[in-house]
Amino acid sequence: MAAPITIIPGVISIYYVDTDKVLTDKCPRTIAGNILFGQWEFNKYEYRPKDNCIFAAIYDVGAETVEVVASQTVIECRRSSCFPGKGNAEVAGNVLAYCMPKEYLDENWLKQNEKRIVKVDG
Repeated sequence: MAAPITIIPGVISIYYVDTDKVLTDKCPRTIAGNILFGQWEFNKYEYRPKDNCIFAAIYDVGAETVEVVASQTVIECRRSSCFPGKGNAEVAGNVLAYCMPKEYLDENWLKQNEKRIVKVDG
């Protein structure tokens, strides 16, 4: 039996995310200065990504990065040197990390990186 594939959270600069499209979905939730994008649910004491969500991401306003913690889209990338345990979606590599769906990414960035992005079953 093959070993399961591990997918880690992915991090990408906010400048490569089409925030106009992300913010039109719903009014985003703000937690401790960060903004939650995508599909989340509140479970007694915390927000968690919804089961089988299209994507769930956290916009860190101070760092100007988006951490994708769950998604039906992944990207082949390198481990991040700035964010331990996460993938740097901006650099090609051999690690799979969660990624924003293609329709929420900047068109120019997507043209250069589309071959590394794959949709997976939820």
